[in-house]
Amino acid sequence: QFAQAILCIGSLIGGAIVATMSWRWIFLINLPFGVAALVVLWKAYREAPRAALTGSLDLAGASTIMLASLLILLATSDAWPLFTALGAGVLLLVFVAIERRAHDPVLPLTLLSRRLIAVATSTLLLHGMAMMGVLNFLPLHVQGVLGRAPTEAGLVIAPMLVGWPLASVATSKLLMRVGYRKPAWLGAGLTAGSLLVLAPLITAQAATWTLGLALFVFGLGNGLTNTALIIGVQASVGWGQRGVATAALLFARSMGSALGVGIAGQAAAGVV
Repeated sequence: QFAQAILCIGSLIGGAIVATMSWRWIFLINLPFGVAALVVLWKAYREAPRAALTGSLDLAGASTIMLASLLILLATSDAWPLFTALGAGVLLLVFVAIERRAHDPVLPLTLLSRRLIAVATSTLLLHGMAMMGVLNFLPLHVQGVLGRAPTEAGLVIAPMLVGWPLASVATSKLLMRVGYRKPAWLGAGLTAGSLLVLAPLITAQAATWTLGLALFVFGLGNGLTNTALIIGVQASVGWGQRGVATAALLFARSMGSALGVGIAGQAAAGVV
């Protein structure tokens, strides 16, 4: 919730920086914060020593899934899409073969065979695609088509980053009463509904407040679904698998985000 609030503030500050200074400062301004974070970690972070682990790193599986992910992302660009898609498919088959034989797999396939985890992974993949497609291209529409300032483009995105943490807080309180299914379904419905409403609003005569309202509902849906599914998956596995189960969900959402940008970019280029 705190991170989403920071993102909300960051979108406004980023718009103000682009409007008043060079766009390069949106990258340079992060350097002092990065140095401060390193100093805090070096001075304050202390990890208690633990007993030596007996497992081994699944370097073959990690390398294979990394290369497969890279080829999947390249397949959404103009870099030989057919060749890269076929290569990604082959590497995914190799990854499955490696994980079946690995003593300590980087992604146990038994997790993905569980219905909840498979559905949650697929859902967060789609949510990531939708989220990054909206975040990357709606501000461009506000600036390039509506002719508004970068600050106003940031203001259009801000309602989503307000709705998300509000829904996350509400979901964390609802889970003990109604479980994770109802918030997940409600969030998915709000997300899909907001996108259906948003699509016809993206015109040359669009009012920015209507775009912001649709994105607020979009943020509510994402906050409900993401929080409910992540907690639901964590509660469905043992302590020893919570880390890898959570990592699988976040990896799927990150992959969806990258794919969403690539696919939406190709679609936009085709329209232009």
